[in-house]
Amino acid sequence: MRAALVMDGLRMGGIERVGLDYISILKNLGYDVDIYNLRPKLTELEKEVPDDCNILHINYPRWLAPERYGATLKKAWWGKYIYPIAYCVMSCANMVYLPIIRWKNRRQEKKYDLAIAFSGHVNDLTFIAKSYIKSAKKVAWLHGALYSYAIISPSYLQLYKKIKNIVSLSDMCDANFKEYMEDNEINKKTIYNPLYIGTRSVDQCVVDELEKKYGDFCLMVARMETDKDQKTAIDAIRLLNNSNRWNKKLLLVGDGSQRALLEKYVAEHNMEDQIIFAGQRYDVQNFYSAASIYVHSSPLEGLPTVLLEAMNYEVPIAATDSVPGVREILRDGEGGLISPIADADALAKNIYKLYTDKELVFQIIQRQRKRRKAFAPEVVQNHLNEFIQNLR
Repeated sequence: MRAALVMDGLRMGGIERVGLDYISILKNLGYDVDIYNLRPKLTELEKEVPDDCNILHINYPRWLAPERYGATLKKAWWGKYIYPIAYCVMSCANMVYLPIIRWKNRRQEKKYDLAIAFSGHVNDLTFIAKSYIKSAKKVAWLHGALYSYAIISPSYLQLYKKIKNIVSLSDMCDANFKEYMEDNEINKKTIYNPLYIGTRSVDQCVVDELEKKYGDFCLMVARMETDKDQKTAIDAIRLLNNSNRWNKKLLLVGDGSQRALLEKYVAEHNMEDQIIFAGQRYDVQNFYSAASIYVHSSPLEGLPTVLLEAMNYEVPIAATDSVPGVREILRDGEGGLISPIADADALAKNIYKLYTDKELVFQIIQRQRKRRKAFAPEVVQNHLNEFIQNLR
C-alpha cells in the first residue's frame, strides 16, 4: 500500500513535526510513504524524514490555490466582487499548471491508495482536491476544530466537500456542522496527535548544564512568528520578577522572523539576563527535562504538541487560552493553569502559583499522567486504522 503526505513546506514547526510522527504510524500500518513538499525552499526538517521515504518537491504556493481568495468575503464589502474574479483566474491557472506538473513528474507519477493534505492549508488541500496526484482515497487533516477553519474562510468547507474525509484534533462546535456533513456525506473523526518525544534519549550532561546555568527556569518552545506571541510570555516574566524580586529566567527555543524584534524588545526593558534566546534546537527533550515550568502564550492553536511534550516530562504548564487546543489538552485547566490570551498579568500570576504551590503542582502532574495516555502512539494508531477502514 502507498500513501502520500502532502505538506506546505518542511520547516521547523509543530505541524511538520507531527507529520514526521504520522510517517511512523503509517509505516506501522503497512504503507510506503512519499512526502510532497509544496514549498521546496522550506526544507529544515527534511533531514529527519526516514531514509526509506521519498521526498518530492513540487512548487505549489498558496496564492495559486483558487480557494485562498475566499477569505476576502469576510474582510470587506468588496470581497464579494473580488473573490469570483480571483477564483476564475486562478482556476484557469490551475487548468494550465496541472498538466505541466504531471508531465514534469511523469517518470515518478504513482497511484496512491491514500493521499493526505496534512498541513491543512489551502494549497495542500487544493493539491489533493484537484488530483495533482492520483489516489484512491483522500483525507483533509485539520490541525484544530472544523469551526475554526470555517471562520477563517468558507472556501475550506468547499474543499472538504471534494475530499470527503476529515481528521480533526477537536470536535468543538461540530454540532453546528452536522447538517453540512450529512448533506455532503463527509466522514469525520477526531484523532489526537501521537506523543513520540518520550522515545528520544535525554543527555543528562546537557540537562545538568542547563540547570546549573539558568536555575529553575521557564521554557517556551515555538517558532518566533506573530502567531506565537512570545512578547506576552516575556512581559509575564518581567512582571513576575519585578513583583517578587526574583530573577527567574525564560528560555525561548526557536527562531523566526520576529526574533530580532523580540531581542530588541528585551534589550529595551533591560531583560537580557532574564530572557535567553536559545535558537533552533533539535534536542528539545533536554530542555523539557531541565525546565521547572512550561509557558505557552499563543493566541490560537489546534493541538499544541509542545504542551504534550511538556506533559511527557512532567513540567507544570501555565498557558494562555488558545482555543481549541489548550482546553482540549489540559481539560479546561485540570492539567495546567489557563489564563486569557495576551494577558501578561494573569499569566504571571499563574506562573507564580506554579513556583510556590507545591501541592497544586503535584495534583497537576498526577492529572497529566492520566491525560497523556490518550496521546500514546499505539492509541492514535488504532484510531487512524479504524478511520482508514471507513474512508469514502
